[in-house]
Amino acid sequence: MDISNKVDTGIILCGGQSSRMSFKNKCLLKLGNKTFIEITIEKLKKIFHHVILVARDQSPYMHLGEKIVTDVYNKRSSLTGIHAGLKACPSKYSFIIGCDTPLFKVQLMEFLISQLTDKCDIVVPKIKGYYEPLGAIYSKDCVPYIEKLLDQKLFKISNIFSLVNTKIIGEDLIKKIDPHLISFFNVNTEQDYNKVLEIYLNVL
Repeated sequence: MDISNKVDTGIILCGGQSSRMSFKNKCLLKLGNKTFIEITIEKLKKIFHHVILVARDQSPYMHLGEKIVTDVYNKRSSLTGIHAGLKACPSKYSFIIGCDTPLFKVQLMEFLISQLTDKCDIVVPKIKGYYEPLGAIYSKDCVPYIEKLLDQKLFKISNIFSLVNTKIIGEDLIKKIDPHLISFFNVNTEQDYNKVLEIYLNVL
């Protein structure tokens, strides 16, 4: 059963400032003449009708013209961001991504969508033995399970995977779309940023 048309929302978690990057807002770092957040929005809009930003401070993103929501739970974590995004999304399924993976391939997003079935609540890549939860598809049906975790102060995203129907996409399949796995290269430090700039200038 093809349910790909039910994945109609892209959600970006705007992680805000990073202590490992001199407290710079990673969303506003640039590749060429565009910021990470602008690049990610453009990619999502190639596939999805709706784009939602999850941000504690909305002011840096108001000019982008997208819907912005804030966490329902006070604890700052990626899981609270996923929760807020899913609560606000108008579609059954959403693709959720962080703001710090500007090299994520549109073709990989499309491939992950193609792996969705009506029995799935989550479709998540697993690379080098680790889940990549911010580059995955989530159902709104996950919300009550996430709330139970958050109420118990369990903030690790992977806790949800055993509670719902989760489909894991292995590295071998991912590499057919993204041989060098650049989609999952996230920027946490100045060195990471320089590496992304190098890939952007010399590979893409």
